[in-house]
Formats: sequence, C-alpha cells, structure tokens
Amino acid sequence: TAGADGSVAVFDVAKGKRARQIAAHKKRVKSAAWCGANALLTGSADGSMKVWRADSGACAATVDGTHTGEIVSVAAHPTHAYAVTFGADGAWAFHDVGKAETLSVTRGDGAGYGVGGFHPDGLIAAACGVDGKTRLWDVKAQKRAAELEGHSDAVTSLSFSENGYYVATAAADGARVWDLRKLKELRAFASADAKHPVCVSFDHSGHYLALGSGSELSVRAVKQDWEVVKQWQAPKTVLSVAFGEDARGVFAGCVDHNLRVYA
Repeated sequence: TAGADGSVAVFDVAKGKRARQIAAHKKRVKSAAWCGANALLTGSADGSMKVWRADSGACAATVDGTHTGEIVSVAAHPTHAYAVTFGADGAWAFHDVGKAETLSVTRGDGAGYGVGGFHPDGLIAAACGVDGKTRLWDVKAQKRAAELEGHSDAVTSLSFSENGYYVATAAADGARVWDLRKLKELRAFASADAKHPVCVSFDHSGHYLALGSGSELSVRAVKQDWEVVKQWQAPKTVLSVAFGEDARGVFAGCVDHNLRVYA
C-alpha cells in the first residue's frame, strides 16, 4: 500500500500483519506495483520511479527526470523486464527495469493521466486521462491504437481481464467494462457515492470483477452476466481493490489507511 507521507507498507497476508515499512520517497507515493516476486515499483509526486527489494527494503534503482510533473501510475510489463510510468504531464514512459533506463517517452494530446497499465500481451498500454478518455497505445510503435470514451470524470482505476478481451475502467461517475475486440462498451455500473471514484480489479482468472464504490465492495461473475455473487459493506470508503490468490479473498484499501481482507 502507498502512503501520503512517501512511504510504502508491505503486508504479510498469511500472518495478517505489516511485514515492512519502506521510506520510499520524500513526496507522496501515487502508485505501487509488483514486478516479479521480490521487486516493487513505486511512482511518486516527486516525478521519480524507484525499484525496491521487498525482502530487505533496499532501493535497487531510481529512474528520474522523465516526467515534468507527478508520476500518477506505474505498471510492470508482463515479462517483468520493463515498466511503464504515466504522468500528470500527459506523457507515458517505457523503462528497462534492470538497467534503470528510460527507453522512450510518448506524449499524448495534452490531457494528464490518472492511471494506466499493460494489456496481458504486453503490446498495448492503456493510458486513462483526467478528461475521462482511455487511450490505447501500441507500445512498440508508440502510436495510439484506439480510444475509449464514455466517462464524464477523470478515470482513476483500470484493470484488464486475463484473456485480454475486456478492460474495466472506473471514475467518480461509475465503472465501465469495454469489449476490446469490438472497442465498445459492454457494461456500465453506477457509482454508489459520487464523492469518491469507483475502483475495479479483475481476478487472475478473469472470471470475476471486484468493484469498490463508496463503502460498498462487491464481486461480479463475468460468465453469469456480470451478476453480483458477493457483497460486503466496508466501515470506510474503499479507495482500491485487488484479489488474493485464486480469488479466495478480496483486499480493500480504505480511506482510514487500513487494508482489509474479505473472504
């Protein structure tokens, strides 16, 4: 989990407690992502991306000077050899993690980004804008491949299904699921609390989609016409969601700085 004080907390799920606290950056950590079993990527408001060893808390590498403002999102490539950062400056950058080297920087049409990530095949990067649009980029050619438009608010959460057929995006106005084969909206889910953005996450199998909206946390089954199969009421607003192993649990990062696990 990423903190406003620039720190990152690593939790031991089996023991149900925090395993390590890393003083990662001097400014707020905006995003964190695993890059393999032991490497942790962090992107900060200070404009830098760092690579950490989760077992020791040691910094393995720093990539700086790529963005002119905050790094709002960082994602690991499926091969774990590369990473991409998305900036509030409207640029996304492709990095070699092992060499701590920026390989390319691609600028969009001026809109800053709120979140981004890789398609499971690693060939497409999705960059979600504060203008509500999700832009799909060809990573190798560094050219825009498609654009998904439908949100009226900044897109702040993104998740691809495991088979790469779908991508879920979320904002304060709700969540949407897009069929990437047709580049059309497939489903839309209303927000339960317009004051806070919705958050989304597919499980590893792609069979389930978790949504956090206000204090509501739900799981929908993809093959059951997206019906709700499980639902909880969190004590505080849910800001981020993620599935545990084999979808046996759902993690919820809440506004009170606690990480909650629902079975």
